[in-house]
Amino acid sequence: MSITPVLANAQGSDSVEFVYSDAYDQRGRDEQTILTYVHSNTWDIGDNFYFLDLSNLGNFENAGSTYFEWRPRLSPGKMFGDGPTKLGFINDFYLTGEFDYIKNKRVEKAVLLGGLSVDLEIPGFQFFKLNLFNRNDPTLMGHTQQMTIAWNSPFNLWSQNFSFSGFFDYTGSEGRNASGYQGQPQLLWHMNEQVYLGLEYLYWHNKSGREGFNESAMQGVFRINF
Repeated sequence: MSITPVLANAQGSDSVEFVYSDAYDQRGRDEQTILTYVHSNTWDIGDNFYFLDLSNLGNFENAGSTYFEWRPRLSPGKMFGDGPTKLGFINDFYLTGEFDYIKNKRVEKAVLLGGLSVDLEIPGFQFFKLNLFNRNDPTLMGHTQQMTIAWNSPFNLWSQNFSFSGFFDYTGSEGRNASGYQGQPQLLWHMNEQVYLGLEYLYWHNKSGREGFNESAMQGVFRINF
């Protein structure tokens, strides 16, 4: 019974992205097309975010991969108090978890993460989220920590709407895997409320924990919002 009003007040958004680049350097596969489905929603006690990547759509059997990431967050202040727990430029504190699933020719695995998250109030940003996780990859010995930042900053230029958004991950060493970081800032022109067009830069240092294997690519982005 207590869940009913929470669900009734939920608000969400969905989008589909097509990302393409011919600048990859993945052991001979220097070209890639990615289809990404993204969903996010908020409700009275927290929020929810997940996305699904399908890579190398034209050659999925030989070089393609599937990646799924789900990150729910719960606000203790909203659950047990009168509202968000604010502290300085922190808008609220959250308990958060993450489920990562990857499948390709070399590996199929699920990675679990859990930790704390905060929403930061920074001028010019629609949102700026900081997440600190304990990360456990079942294929590796031990566990490690991960920091994830996600942001979105809308702005207007020449009477046109744009947004600067993206994420940054830092993951510590775990088992045989080296520490590494990955960033994907994205600059999009809002053609209208449904269609966005722009560029995304990908940099991944020590990709997938392989020390010395780095990836850098400028990507074209076409997004449709629902």
